[in-house]
Parts: sequence; structure tokens; C-alpha cells
Amino acid sequence: MAGADAAVTEPALVIRTMRPDEVATVSALIVRTLRETNAKHYSSQEIESLVAGFMPDAYPRRVRGRHTLVAERGGTIVGTAALGQERINTVFVSPDEQGRGIGAALMEAVEQLARSAGWTVAQLNASRTAVGFYGRLGYVVAHDGEVGPNTIRMRKPLQAPDPTPANPQGRLPASHGGTAPVDC
Repeated sequence: MAGADAAVTEPALVIRTMRPDEVATVSALIVRTLRETNAKHYSSQEIESLVAGFMPDAYPRRVRGRHTLVAERGGTIVGTAALGQERINTVFVSPDEQGRGIGAALMEAVEQLARSAGWTVAQLNASRTAVGFYGRLGYVVAHDGEVGPNTIRMRKPLQAPDPTPANPQGRLPASHGGTAPVDC
């Protein structure tokens, strides 16, 4: 018999490749995050300039040629990250879900993709809002530092995937924050 004291379990976080039919949903998540979270560090003009590049009509061009991941919990997309040709791009977590390990899980997954592609160093352009987050993940401001008024270049050395017998392909462990293995 289920009582009032029964533990409520949260749906598992799943990291997977974005599907083409999810572009508008991911665009909306990014726009909302820019307007709510990043607005603390940027003027409204700067935010709206950034938003323009992530609107549903512009976002498909932005993700072309990138491996875009989404974080999904209970059937709802709660975050995204992408691996481009030269750097990690477009890491955003829904304002309602920030501080719950989703960004770190996305970064772990996208770093795995980078290692699998032969990268030895991960590079990204961080917003002023996210510099502390990336710093906690081991990223440091690169010598060329500020890329523009909105972003700061950061880098992190990547270690090769763990090819131990328990992890023969260097896959992302299912035990890290409830995130399912990424098999892209």
C-alpha cells in the first residue's frame, strides 16, 4: 500500500541527440534562458541581439553541421548542448532546472563526443553568466580571453575515454546523475 510517506521519484534524465522536429522546442528553451538567466549580466539590447540568432527561423542554420544534444526529463526537454567543428556550442538549461546537474551532465556528454572525435582540448565561448559554471568543470580562460563583448574563450584538456573492461567503448556511465549512456 502506497502511503503518504512514499518517496516521490523524479523521472530519469536522458541525454540524447536532438531530433529535427525538436528545433522549435530547443529554440524556445534557449530564448527563454537568455531572457531570464543571462539578462542578469547583459543589457536588454545585448539579450535581444543574442535572441535573434536563436529564434525558430534562425536556429536551424546555427545548428547545421553540429551534433546537438538535448537533456530530457519526463518527456520534457530541459537542456541542450552542441559539438561544432571547433568548439562546444549552445549550452543552455531551462531556468526552472538550473542547479540540478543537468548542465554538468550535458557537458560530460558533449566532452565524450569531442574525445571520440579525437579532440585533446575542449574549447568554448562562455557567456559572462556561465564563466563560473565552466570554471567548476575545469575550464580556464584562454590566453586570448575575451572573444567579444558577450563571450570569453575558455579551454579544458580532455583525457581519453576510460577503456576499462567495465567500460570497453569509453561510453558515458549510466550512473552519472541518472543520465542514460550517449550512443551517437
